[in-house]
Amino acid sequence: VGCAPSYAYHFDTTASSPVAAPAPALVTARAQVGDDDTIRLDLANRSADLVQVDWTKITIDRGDHTTTRLHPATDLGWIAAGQTASAVLVPFALPRNGDAAAAYEGRTLVLSIPMTVQRKPARVHVYLVAHVHKL
Repeated sequence: VGCAPSYAYHFDTTASSPVAAPAPALVTARAQVGDDDTIRLDLANRSADLVQVDWTKITIDRGDHTTTRLHPATDLGWIAAGQTASAVLVPFALPRNGDAAAAYEGRTLVLSIPMTVQRKPARVHVYLVAHVHKL
């Protein structure tokens, strides 16, 4: 009986403007998945007001009808006007072996970041398309 093959991942990413925000592109997002089971998230506040991110309610939809709640590794507050906040989101673990890992090929995962922009609820989505490579 042989061992299941091991896999590595890389992701293509795209981000949306805040959904239900007063104006598009007031907050921009960039995410990068690390090899250490984390997601690095950069949120840039392009508005003239503070942005309140609900850091404890960030989720990732794994594209298979399951959702995982992520949180920053360190406590972060509001994002000041014109500033960028960077967070390392944990826990983010993917299968590394066998069919469970191979099944992620081409799957779109959706990172959902709830926030308040100009005193109105908004949500930014970052789309992560998985590519799986046998080691």
